[in-house]
Amino acid sequence: MAAGGCVGALGVAAVAGTDDIRASELEAKVVALSSQRMGGRATASPGERLAEAFITKSFVAAGHEPGGDRGTFAQAFPVR
Repeated sequence: MAAGGCVGALGVAAVAGTDDIRASELEAKVVALSSQRMGGRATASPGERLAEAFITKSFVAAGHEPGGDRGTFAQAFPVR
């Protein structure tokens, strides 16, 4: 990353001092998360696990520290 930049939640670059996000990077993340490969993101589905892995990888690449359960980025919650 060039000097003066920072990386946001999903690893999307922004220019320091602005709220600008590179459209091409954001589009790539949206395309990946909405792709047929993800197979939907229903609870406990293979697609949910793929999306979680993709987002976790993006958070790690962005330099974020885990704050979820057991040192992960995930947080358990009841589903009804």
